[in-house]
This record gives sequence, structure tokens and C-alpha cells, in this order.
Amino acid sequence: PLFMQHLGRPLNEVDVAIERLVAECVVVGKELKVRGLLSDDELEEMSTAVIIGLPAVALFRSLLAEGSYFGTAGPPIFDDPHTTDPKLREFAAVLGGARVRLRTLRLHQDEAAALTEWLLGRERLPEREAKERGGEISAVVSALTGVALDVSRLEAFKRHSRQMFVELLSRCDSEGGGEEEG
Repeated sequence: PLFMQHLGRPLNEVDVAIERLVAECVVVGKELKVRGLLSDDELEEMSTAVIIGLPAVALFRSLLAEGSYFGTAGPPIFDDPHTTDPKLREFAAVLGGARVRLRTLRLHQDEAAALTEWLLGRERLPEREAKERGGEISAVVSALTGVALDVSRLEAFKRHSRQMFVELLSRCDSEGGGEEEG
């Protein structure tokens, strides 16, 4: 939020929440690019699948982080109990339902990876998971993509999204495309 203070704009709840989401999208996008799930072409085109899919994955990861899944950390996005903005409260309620479902599902790491690909529009769930838990997993995907779609329509997201893609492309390009640290 500091850059907005430098521009002389007042900070508001929506801008702060969107800045958190955009920052998380950059982190998640970088990792997805290294894993081959996000391409330069998709980022440069700002494709609909990426504009919706990347925030959906960031939201998913934030919900997983709350439950200490897979060693991730950080509080969920859009989960400020003191927010007064009706749209942010709506997002929090929808994501709260997804959070409850995720706790019930207790996803395995391979299921979380499959759900990430599903959110990006890459693949559907493997047949076994679809038969056993597909309805609950589909409900989580619907909640995440619904919030991501609504977020993509916000002026705050539109203001920040282009810079997000520029930053993501420059970070990925300048870091050598996924060289391992030793």
C-alpha cells in the first residue's frame, strides 16, 4: 500500500485487499511458470484463463495456507473480520464456505496440484477423485473462480493487473526461468 500513499491517493479496504491479492498472484504466478503451468504467451496476452485462473489459484493457496497445508504460510486473502466494504464481505463469506469444504476434504498434495491445474483450465480431476469427492471439489472450484471473476471486474484489480503481469514477466525473465538454488 505504500506506493498508493506516495501517489497521494487515500488507501481503502478494496485497494489494500487487491494489493494483497496481486502480490500473491505474482508469487504464485512465478512458481506456476517455473512448473510449466503458465507461459509467457498467456501472461503477455493477459488471457481470460490467466486473469481468472491466477487469482483463483492465489486464493486457493491462501485458504490452504490457513490450514497449514503443505508447509505454506500466510493469512487468507479477503478475510479481514473488520471490513466494512460489502463486496469484500461477500468475498469473505464465499471463501469461508470454500474454507469449510477444504477442511472437510483434507486434500492430499496430488489432489491440490490437480485442483490448481483445474483452476487454470488445464485439466479436470482424475476419475477416482471425481467419483469419490467431485461434488465437494467442484463446489470449491466454483467458489474460487466465482470470486476471481468478480475480482477481475473491480476497478482496483483492473488498475493493478497490468502491472502484475509486467512484474511477473520481468521477475521470471530476470531470474533465469527457474534455476534451482543450491
